[in-house]
Amino acid sequence: MIVDSTITLKSRFPSIKFGEVDFRCHTHPMATATVKSSETDGLVLKVRVKDAESEAHARHVAEEIAEHVAQALTFEYSTFFRTPRVNETCTKKEDGSFSLGTTKRVAAAVQTCHLGLGPNAPKEVKKVLEETRTSGSEYYRLFHSALSLTDTISKFMVLYLILVILNDDEQKKVDRFVLSVEPCVATGPRYRERNNKLKDKRNEDEPTVRETVYTRLRNELAHRREDERGCRRSVESIEEAMKANMQGLIRIVKEAIRKGPQATP
Repeated sequence: MIVDSTITLKSRFPSIKFGEVDFRCHTHPMATATVKSSETDGLVLKVRVKDAESEAHARHVAEEIAEHVAQALTFEYSTFFRTPRVNETCTKKEDGSFSLGTTKRVAAAVQTCHLGLGPNAPKEVKKVLEETRTSGSEYYRLFHSALSLTDTISKFMVLYLILVILNDDEQKKVDRFVLSVEPCVATGPRYRERNNKLKDKRNEDEPTVRETVYTRLRNELAHRREDERGCRRSVESIEEAMKANMQGLIRIVKEAIRKGPQATP
């Protein structure tokens, strides 16, 4: 049975508000959608699917668009947007369309500051949601998952993992890429050089790549590293440094995702 469905999906207020925006998702040309974000209603997404094969098919399309919305907005604004969800109830409206909506009240997340995107917000958000991604969706999904984490260490480590994946699983390539994006980032000699360990024979003919603060913090947590006095840095101290460098890491990871694995050094 061919049906036309209107599906409503909601999630908590993401701390960024904007008025209603109409857009089309390039992966689902049969659907149109509107999205808005407010402190009172949270993030509200309405998807209209024409000529769907079934109610289940319409819902599947709406949920895929909801994932796209959450991932695209999270990536653009470096703020976590929860994926809007529906519940299991489906109500047939008088005009023959179907509305699936949550029965739970959408509570605004507790934030210290609520930010508006300004008068150009509708155009900005529309552009973000209709943009064709230049690299695989798995990286946007990983980035979205990373920013969903509230624990500083977990978030930092997942973000760094994305850099490793996009740079052939080599920390030296990660650092080389970081320096190409942020030349003034804090660096130091690599651990083996600092501690006069055995020379790394794998790339002995290559110029030395200094270890960036992001790699150093990752390795200080993952390995037992002692300074010249034989002291190991506390987890609490590492966590504080990760928190201080989080925004810089987010900017670099976003640039790596934009360029994709084929374009990284």
